Amino acid sequence: MLCLILRELNYTDYAQILKWKKKLEILHGIAKNLEKIHELNYVHGDLHSGNVLIFNEESKITDLGLARSTSDKSNLNASGVLQYMAPEILNKKPYTTASDIYSFGIIMTEITTRTISYENECHISLALATLALAICNGLRPIVAKGTPKCYVDKVNQCLDANPAKRPSAKELCNIINSWQNISFQEFNEADATTSHTPECFQWFVCNSFNVSHRSKQRDITNFTGFQVEDSKLMNLSVHSVPD
Repeated sequence: MLCLILRELNYTDYAQILKWKKKLEILHGIAKNLEKIHELNYVHGDLHSGNVLIFNEESKITDLGLARSTSDKSNLNASGVLQYMAPEILNKKPYTTASDIYSFGIIMTEITTRTISYENECHISLALATLALAICNGLRPIVAKGTPKCYVDKVNQCLDANPAKRPSAKELCNIINSWQNISFQEFNEADATTSHTPECFQWFVCNSFNVSHRSKQRDITNFTGFQVEDSKLMNLSVHSVPD
């Protein structure tokens, strides 16, 4: 059993944790963890915001239950949380480190919007099938208005349909580090136009720490098809993902 103890926060803390300084610290910690996993020639395979824990001001990737060697090409069944799964995985291609980077890109969008990606589309099997097809055909979550352009550009690169065009975890560590230092004025200016409220912080805490609620509702254990209400199996066959 994993227990997290959160210190009591006042309004000043609420506002501070949602500012870009804290967001970039969180992202840098995730990217650094991901870099270590990839350096060991492993793919996490189930990276989503519910598997990111923040403790003692540091973000940590957890739940390596679906991790696999980068050389393991035997299991082509997609597993994980649909919103964070790369289009090539939905198209029955092997998991790679680039698949993890796509998941990281989804987390980047959620940090800006403070909402779960495709939340409204993930309630019934038919909607899941439709969403999976839409993702394979180019659907991506949006970032919040006022997000710095350099950040938006990196999100788009992480979410590129072509895995070869996505950055590595090491490259992400370096670029986020540069944002924290060289380019931070642009993020400071973005903070000036963003609302920092206790309600926003409450969302952030719930969706960063409540692992069990989200995983149970959205885990996809076998993506060869979906069982829908009329008991017919909907097969996924999408050919728009680059080889």
